[in-house]
Amino acid sequence: MARTDDAVQRARIIAYAASTPDPPLMGPQGIHTTGCPVCAGTMWLQREIRVCASCGHIEDT
Repeated sequence: MARTDDAVQRARIIAYAASTPDPPLMGPQGIHTTGCPVCAGTMWLQREIRVCASCGHIEDT
């Protein structure tokens, strides 16, 4: 996290970090992402499916 003495900026950084989902564990192919067509969040490739970290939408690959 960036160091800052500005309380507003610090609150924004903390809010951003808290709202950003953790990626899945990195496999041999690395981490593959795409945009979610439902909520425009980040979809992570989980084995043979994509799962949206924000809304939970699932798609086959």
